[in-house]
Amino acid sequence: MCVLSKKLFCFSVKGFSMHPFIHSEAKVSVSIKFPLAQIRIGDIIVFFQNNSTIAHRVIHIRKKNKRPYLFITKGDKNKTFDQPINPETIFGKIIKIHQKNQKYINLNRPYWRIIGFVIALISGVSGICNKYRHPSFISLHFFISPRRHRDTETLRNDFR
Repeated sequence: MCVLSKKLFCFSVKGFSMHPFIHSEAKVSVSIKFPLAQIRIGDIIVFFQNNSTIAHRVIHIRKKNKRPYLFITKGDKNKTFDQPINPETIFGKIIKIHQKNQKYINLNRPYWRIIGFVIALISGVSGICNKYRHPSFISLHFFISPRRHRDTETLRNDFR
């Protein structure tokens, strides 16, 4: 971990939950001083959960009186959502991903904000599909078939 300023530090990411967007051992720059109102859907936040430091994408923000009070996050590669995040556990927001070829991705640029938002939408839909997994929904979603299936074996046989 390296400290770049009072508001910014960098560290190497471990794990594959954000793969392929953030590779394991990639260095990221994290902003630690910002208002919670600046966190948007698609941003990657760093937070503490179960004695671990986690960096995952914001999928949904629950607000009360126009102030965020819960954040729903998910790793891009994970199948399920994380437990809801309280604002007190948020440590920072990733603003740059440093790549091995000495280039970096600035996540505050409009292009990357849009990509982050689209990834959050796709990730959110996949999390909902996994949460409410049902064979008839799977057939509609993946195979565009209006038929209802009683089990996955019937589903497999119909598409052979």
